[in-house]
Amino acid sequence: MHKKAIVYPLKYPGGSTHDNFELRHSLRALDKHLQDDVPVYLISAKKPEFLNDKIIHIKEKGYMKAMIKACELADEIIWWNDDIYLIKDLNWEYLRSWRRTSAQVGIKAQKQRLESSNGWSRNLGKVIQKLREKGLTTYSYVSHSPYLYETKKLKELFEEWDFGYKTSM
Repeated sequence: MHKKAIVYPLKYPGGSTHDNFELRHSLRALDKHLQDDVPVYLISAKKPEFLNDKIIHIKEKGYMKAMIKACELADEIIWWNDDIYLIKDLNWEYLRSWRRTSAQVGIKAQKQRLESSNGWSRNLGKVIQKLREKGLTTYSYVSHSPYLYETKKLKELFEEWDFGYKTSM
């Protein structure tokens, strides 16, 4: 197990409908601008043909299965999406800083999530509701930026919470 790693989940068995255009550019940008030597994993049902030996492919089907598998790879992982690009040199410490709003998630936002037609948003509403019932403060980390997970804590979350299809946490 590594101390840290970057993990890309790839939803589609063969990649996006654009021949993994986003993934190709994201990997190139990461290779060019990440200043630390960190292993990079791609977890998907099928290995894209263009991957080089620098990217470690792990065969797994499904988003949550990929996240559970990622917990076995490193103590800390940064969950990276194929449409995230670095445009300047950055190091691991910069990437591990979370972005969130400064305001707590309110009852109105929770209700909107619970009533949403989007399954991911409804699951997020359920998580917010459960956190509030436990007396915990909730903030919105909803953005399309890399997420840092400490895998020991993530495993504990999986034992206590049912996140459903995707990680509404």
